[in-house]
Amino acid sequence: MTPDEWFTEPDYARHLRFLEARISARKQRLLAAAFSRAVWHLFDHPDLRAAVETAERFADGRATAAELEAVRQRCREVAIREHEAWERSADWDSPGSVLNALRSRAAWAAAFTATTPVSAEDVADKLSTTAVEAQTGDSGILIRDRVEWARLMEEQQLVLRAVVWEVVGNPFAPVAFRAEWRTGTAVALAAQMYESGDFSAMPILADALQDAGCDSDEVLDHCRNPGTHARGCWVVDLVLGKS
Repeated sequence: MTPDEWFTEPDYARHLRFLEARISARKQRLLAAAFSRAVWHLFDHPDLRAAVETAERFADGRATAAELEAVRQRCREVAIREHEAWERSADWDSPGSVLNALRSRAAWAAAFTATTPVSAEDVADKLSTTAVEAQTGDSGILIRDRVEWARLMEEQQLVLRAVVWEVVGNPFAPVAFRAEWRTGTAVALAAQMYESGDFSAMPILADALQDAGCDSDEVLDHCRNPGTHARGCWVVDLVLGKS
């Protein structure tokens, strides 16, 4: 992948394969979790959300391998149970059956997020199809409008690519983050957002960094742009000294 392709290539999978050996295991895990949070509405079972949340804590050393394995197993059980319910249905494309299929796929994605070693690409691949199925009402057996399906898949690719950019930034032009920008105010803001998962104060973080002398357009623009943020955000990680 070239620097130009990083911003022009729509296929998130190419980005992930380029990054595979270039980012930490922590970043891989948080990237998988961020993919899940990008379609959080599909995680409508408490065991699925618990798995993603445990995976995030595990990435930062705040959950044990045994805890991670326990939530992974619960998600596998949900996935199998919901798939079997879908198989037993007399009408695989009825709303109730489609819901079973969606929950099974989302449960597998949650299980993948809690798998070690984690594959962010496996999580993204499972969720991209699931998100489009949720939008169309198709179960994957019958695609009623292939043109619309293809359009929505392209749209979902861009959503997931934006998640990659959120967590990794631009690996071809890493920002040299200066120690004096890491003021008490900036660190407190970043830490509060990281812990709560509420990143609405990102523009305020930009102001704090600018007050500290930060003159990086990449950092300030990322904080002020209206995109969605997640744990692992490359700017928040820089402020907190995480990698």
